[in-house]
Amino acid sequence: MARTDDALHHLVRLPLAATAPAPSGIEFLSDRPLHTLPVPENLLTADASDGAHPSGQATDEPLTFHTTRRTYRARPLYRRSLHLPAEQYAGLGTKQLDALNTYLSRHLPETMEGNRP
Repeated sequence: MARTDDALHHLVRLPLAATAPAPSGIEFLSDRPLHTLPVPENLLTADASDGAHPSGQATDEPLTFHTTRRTYRARPLYRRSLHLPAEQYAGLGTKQLDALNTYLSRHLPETMEGNRP
């Protein structure tokens, strides 16, 4: 596993497991605000939310695991859509895995002990 101090930087640059850009872009979901996502200027769109405020909630955080009385807590859900460059769409299957491996080798050469040769 590679180490990085800027995971969000790589999040918007990793090769995607998709064959073509989606008309609506790629949607990022988080339980934390996404306005700090380091988005290159050329990917910003005037009509898209910056993800600074919750757009809804997900009721999926377990409070109890009782088999007949399982309960969940609601958590905020932040959304941000980006139109990523076409060259970032790496395809599916081994094409995407190869592109991901190339990206990681190029941009995250430092690895944790024992995980990569």
